[in-house]
Amino acid sequence: MAENLKALAALINDAVANIDSRCVELESPFPSLHTPISPDAPPARADQVVSDNVSILLSAATQLIASVKSPHTYIFNAACAYYLPSSIRVATDSHVPEILANAGPEGMHVNEISAKNGIQPSKLSRILRYLSVHHIFREVRPDVFALNRTASVLNTGKSLEEILENPLEKHDNTSGVAALVAHCTDEDMKGATYMLEQLTDPNVEDHDDPTNVALSRAFGHKGDAWSWYELPENEMRFKRFGAAMKGITSMQKPEAILHGYDWTSLPPNSVVVDVGGGIGASSLQLAKSFPELKLVVQDRPPVVKEGRELVRASTPQLLESGRVVFQEHDFFKTQPVQHPRIFLLKQISHDWSDSYAVRILRELRNAAEPVVVSPSNGLVKSGTELLLIDCIIPYVCDSDEYESSANIPGLTKSTAPAPLLPHFADTDPSPFYTDLSMFVEFNGQERTIGQLQALLNQAGWRIARVYPADGQSSYYPQVLAHPI
Repeated sequence: MAENLKALAALINDAVANIDSRCVELESPFPSLHTPISPDAPPARADQVVSDNVSILLSAATQLIASVKSPHTYIFNAACAYYLPSSIRVATDSHVPEILANAGPEGMHVNEISAKNGIQPSKLSRILRYLSVHHIFREVRPDVFALNRTASVLNTGKSLEEILENPLEKHDNTSGVAALVAHCTDEDMKGATYMLEQLTDPNVEDHDDPTNVALSRAFGHKGDAWSWYELPENEMRFKRFGAAMKGITSMQKPEAILHGYDWTSLPPNSVVVDVGGGIGASSLQLAKSFPELKLVVQDRPPVVKEGRELVRASTPQLLESGRVVFQEHDFFKTQPVQHPRIFLLKQISHDWSDSYAVRILRELRNAAEPVVVSPSNGLVKSGTELLLIDCIIPYVCDSDEYESSANIPGLTKSTAPAPLLPHFADTDPSPFYTDLSMFVEFNGQERTIGQLQALLNQAGWRIARVYPADGQSSYYPQVLAHPI
């Protein structure tokens, strides 16, 4: 009897059939794994029907593999998975994706790759072959490798000569995805290897302390992650981290910040404060789409300096008109902008444990104006709203937490059919990776809806509604909160 396998296989077959029929309707082929990504790629993957069925297909296939593979093999594969990011790092930091960019589908022999990047060919071929086993690169013929769809994501789009001439600028003016991968396979992975030591060290008195984290332990640093990044010897990593944050944004739809909250409902000259807004990626999207908004981007001095320079080079009129202002600010201190219309807090609270995050949120609450709701249509007429954008971590089981939060508008229950994990949790484990990364680097965390509710309530806010992220993913929904 293999009823569970039959159920999973049926879900896979149905999903594939649905994807195929939708591609026929769209007259758009589903992209091939062997073809590098291009701007002219067919739009099938972006279609909502295709996306929904891909979620079912991925979850069912993942569970089917786990079900049929020997548990000894499965756990041994998992235990040795560290070789995957280690191998990706060798490939990216020795510029293999850029070297192969012009090699085409015929690929390039490892000896030729080695002549360009200096990595011993016999060892490089073993690393690229291991990556090819995981469908990252493709071994076309013995020791001849080519970019495939997956590996092409690692290509910065720059020539090898350009990178070697200005190595610190490798990730400047790119999508940031390659920078994000490089960050994950370098300092984040090294910090992750010290999770157990960090959790069991009897000398760690405060497990919320951002100055005592696994990342610092890995590199022998006394201080928080930010002070480590700002060390002179970490100039490259600091620049790369900034590009990596852009990479996270680029992995979402560019207009994601524009969807969900109704920005058109704001009156002219409404002030939006982008707290910890980095180089202003979200604010610039808003400024371009809603010219009547005034945006204040707050962050630490070095970040503000970089953001201001980037905007001055790309869209100086935004600075000259005063529509976008960069402001140095420590968000643990009194908020200098009082009674704005919106506080935007994107990917900030997850950097901090509850005891620190509540301090940030309280400072915003102290600067907030109570909301006034129109009795005729229920819309907010005035006051300060908080728009928080972070992962909402789902449980990988049925949970009463979602039942108790069912009165929150926009919060959706899992639609994953049995026997799949609720919320398609294994389709994209990125929220769970991110949660652990926040612990490793900052002693921070992503939160479940119940944890987020409790945190906001403690700081004087209540959740008014949730605007779900696109598709089935819980990655970066918008959570709207009002002052209590």
